[in-house]
Amino acid sequence: MSNIAQLGRYSWPEAKYSLKNAKVVLLPLGGLQQHGPHLPLETDNILVGYYGNRVGERVHPYCAVAPVIPYNIGLGFENYTGSINLSEETYSLMLRDMIKGFKKDGIEKFVIISVHNNNRTRELTDKVAQELGTYIEIMDVWEMFDEDDILESGKGHAGEFETSQMLYISPESVRRDRMDVEDGALGVKGKPILANEKKGEAIVEYLVEKMVSKVEELLLRG
Repeated sequence: MSNIAQLGRYSWPEAKYSLKNAKVVLLPLGGLQQHGPHLPLETDNILVGYYGNRVGERVHPYCAVAPVIPYNIGLGFENYTGSINLSEETYSLMLRDMIKGFKKDGIEKFVIISVHNNNRTRELTDKVAQELGTYIEIMDVWEMFDEDDILESGKGHAGEFETSQMLYISPESVRRDRMDVEDGALGVKGKPILANEKKGEAIVEYLVEKMVSKVEELLLRG
């Protein structure tokens, strides 16, 4: 996987050229929160960063990828060490300033890549889009993945769904000796022990194709 569409790796003259050609900027929206005893706090950042790079690579040069936004709102899990939630005000101000910065460089369409099915994030994002007169779409992994027959225990937090993706994307980050966790224990919903790299590949490649198709559709709408 190349870094060809990653804005953060460009010098400013390279970024200027990239944004002159790009029609859409991807905003990978991660978060810092517990993912059980077997996955790292930065799991969401790893996932959205990967999806952003894969999609950006496929849709380059019409798409540029911003660096991962490492914090989010309403994630919960405040009682778990290391889990950080932004306030709604902070999220809105941050998103507004980012969009305004890219708009001055000529970008009018944005796609947030999210791994949180969070209605409040969507409401706040829609409000910012209306205020600034721009288009912001959210591509949420949980909503987009509908091939549930791949999974044996559903799409619970830090369970089979997320653990399988991590085994495929970042296997070195998974504490395999800690995957046998009871459903509902230690911040886990589902059964991570049922996860494997083959399921992860099926999930990830399916999602990448859906994301690419969505971005291409947005580009075709002009």
